Order: sequence, then structure tokens, then C-alpha cells
Amino acid sequence: MGSGMYVYGGMSNLEEMSDLWRYDLEIRKWQCVQPIGVTPGCLKGHIAVSVGRSMLIFGGDKSGKASDEVN
Repeated sequence: MGSGMYVYGGMSNLEEMSDLWRYDLEIRKWQCVQPIGVTPGCLKGHIAVSVGRSMLIFGGDKSGKASDEVN
């Protein structure tokens, strides 16, 4: 996935999001990233961790319902 900090989903203007962003620590700028593979869709309140070249996402809230999925 490369160095930097990644953020998936969340809320913007009271709308659940499904976008992926990377903050480059060297140049201090955000870049929108197109994920490869299946994503969990709109999600907020979840946790995520990078493992090698992948991101694992667990739990959160999908449209007002608690999720126990791992993506």
C-alpha cells in the first residue's frame, strides 16, 4: 500500500462515505485512492489496519445498523 496514512469511509455532511484517501507523510498532501477488489461500501465507526499490501476493515455502522464484517 505504500507509506503514508490511509482513511476509508466516514461521514461528510451527514452522509456516509465509501472513499479511500492516503495522506503522504513526506509531502503532507491528501490523495484520493481507487481501491482494488471488493470494498465494504459506505461505512463509519469502523477500525482498519494495513497488513502488507492490504487493508483489513472490521465492524462499524452501515446505514444505522452495526456491522460485524471483516473486509
